[in-house]
Amino acid sequence: MFTMKFTLKLLCALLLFSACKTAQKEEPEFPLYLQKTASECGPACLKMISDFFGSDYSFETLALISQMKPYEGTSMGNIADAAELIGLNNLAVKIDYQTLLDEVPYPAMLHWDENHFVVVYNMDKDSIWIADPAKGYTTYTKKEFLPHWIVKEATSNLEEGYALLMETTEAFFDARTKIKVHTQSRIEKSKKANETRQSDAHEN
Repeated sequence: MFTMKFTLKLLCALLLFSACKTAQKEEPEFPLYLQKTASECGPACLKMISDFFGSDYSFETLALISQMKPYEGTSMGNIADAAELIGLNNLAVKIDYQTLLDEVPYPAMLHWDENHFVVVYNMDKDSIWIADPAKGYTTYTKKEFLPHWIVKEATSNLEEGYALLMETTEAFFDARTKIKVHTQSRIEKSKKANETRQSDAHEN
């Protein structure tokens, strides 16, 4: 259950984000990136969203800065940190369907089936358009959509799901941000190489 302070913060953030939302009468064009392994959905979603906003980061770079692990994937928190690094202001929220429909600007990343991430890039009263890095473009009715998105909690009857809202900042379009991102990706790549060497040494 939200505290009053967090609830006020959430409401203010949603008002800010919804001010950026424009009416979308037709299905918009949206870039698709398909994951190659089950663990790649988080960075794949971040790539689709960042490509939509006009970036050209490679999947490898985004996977490194979001600390994706080969068999475990990554978390929404790590994706949020990576989004911040590339200049995307973001907010992780737990909201109901009506809020997602009326107030959230698209695209947004959704937690899906409790073990996957997808991108919602458009909604209206009849349909929800999803870019799923595992399946491609998919359109759902509300009845089809809710079981995938709603978090099942034994202690709550609320029908809510998790979303990561994103918007560009000036830093997103700044060349200095790209330098910082690529520097961080090299650091993460070096860390992974060291961890692999240490693991191999222990096995031998």
